[in-house]
Amino acid sequence: MQKSPWYLGGRKNKGKEKKIMTNREYIKSKIDTLPEEIITKIAKIMQSEKAKRNEEYVSMLDRSHVEIAEGRGIAFTMEELESMTEMPIEEAKAFASERAMEKGIKLWQ
Repeated sequence: MQKSPWYLGGRKNKGKEKKIMTNREYIKSKIDTLPEEIITKIAKIMQSEKAKRNEEYVSMLDRSHVEIAEGRGIAFTMEELESMTEMPIEEAKAFASERAMEKGIKLWQ
């Protein structure tokens, strides 16, 4: 593991060999010294951010479900998908765009 420039030094260790800490060890040592209320606040912020990401994801799935129900989805056969993997990227985009235009959907604006 790569060593960071953080050292265990100071007055207590004066004259002793200094231990180089990894970034992970340094961060853990700093977190361990934080007051419990700050750790709790950080945990709540992280939970709310995760909940927001989950909400956005579920919303995207709901929109996709509605679009598919309305017939606005684009479908490819397995053979078409396999052939697209062998095409140059621009040719694959053109192929997908043609299929989308048949349904009135615009890709890669």
